[in-house]
Amino acid sequence: MFGFLTRRVAGTWRSLGLPLWIKNLFTPMFQQYDVMGRLISFFMRLVQIIGRIIAFLVLDFLYSLLFIAWIVAPITLIYYMIIVLGR
Repeated sequence: MFGFLTRRVAGTWRSLGLPLWIKNLFTPMFQQYDVMGRLISFFMRLVQIIGRIIAFLVLDFLYSLLFIAWIVAPITLIYYMIIVLGR
């Protein structure tokens, strides 16, 4: 399960394209090399990176909850089998 979640987190990082967005942060969009084009490109990419990092953190948190549920579920099941059904 841990390997599965590690692959999912790495896949999410790649599918959101964060390395590519970070690499091209200072590259002007649409070949606009003037000052305004560079400023607009920088801030648009910065907003995209921040949004994608937030999405990544939310998905990572959900994957963490899945992992915790995977650990807690058997313990809870055994508890209910012994305590509740044992009466």
